[in-house]
Amino acid sequence: MQMVDRSHSDPASARTASHTVLYIEDDDASLRLVERLFARRGDIELISSTHGLAGIDIARERQPVLVLLDLGLPDIGGDVVLKCLRGNSRTSTIPVVIVSGDVRDRQVQKLLESGASAYFSKPLEIRKLFDTVDELIREHSELRRTPADDGESRVLMTEETDQWLAPMFQAITTHHGRSLGTLIQSAIADGALDWVVLGRLMREELGWDDYPTYPPPLTDPE
Repeated sequence: MQMVDRSHSDPASARTASHTVLYIEDDDASLRLVERLFARRGDIELISSTHGLAGIDIARERQPVLVLLDLGLPDIGGDVVLKCLRGNSRTSTIPVVIVSGDVRDRQVQKLLESGASAYFSKPLEIRKLFDTVDELIREHSELRRTPADDGESRVLMTEETDQWLAPMFQAITTHHGRSLGTLIQSAIADGALDWVVLGRLMREELGWDDYPTYPPPLTDPE
């Protein structure tokens, strides 16, 4: 799978940048435009990915202060990427700004309700985009300075109505070369997750029909 992870500044300026922004976009013209725009900002390092799953991995590893997200990606939809970012404890608070040519009111409202912080249509309104980026970066930086409750459990919950699960299963397996069940078990073993609550679709896919949770209870359900 092709992945682009690059900065437009030289190594020295990248080291001095105060913030990292991730742009998940497969259109080369759009990517180059945003790169040129952010190249003017010495306080921001822009990194990018052309694929949704790779972008999710980068977000978890690099912890950017903001994600710019296109919807029409080659592996999974941007709406699925948004769900994954919001559903992971490491990325759930990172602001996500949708950048898309789809300006249908229903689509915009759906994504904002799913956790997007803002929605910009192409062609971009540059000044408005940077005003929004700066505001979201300030808010996220303040949130990062707020002490976290280390006693909270990290739980992955799947819903019965998650129709995007089926293609997501295949995309994850293809990307990682491991089954989704193995990845969940590894995440719990590594401490990335503490508990998983499984909906019917997930249980059927993983073959874990006997128990609605993983790890399973110590005793069999009555």
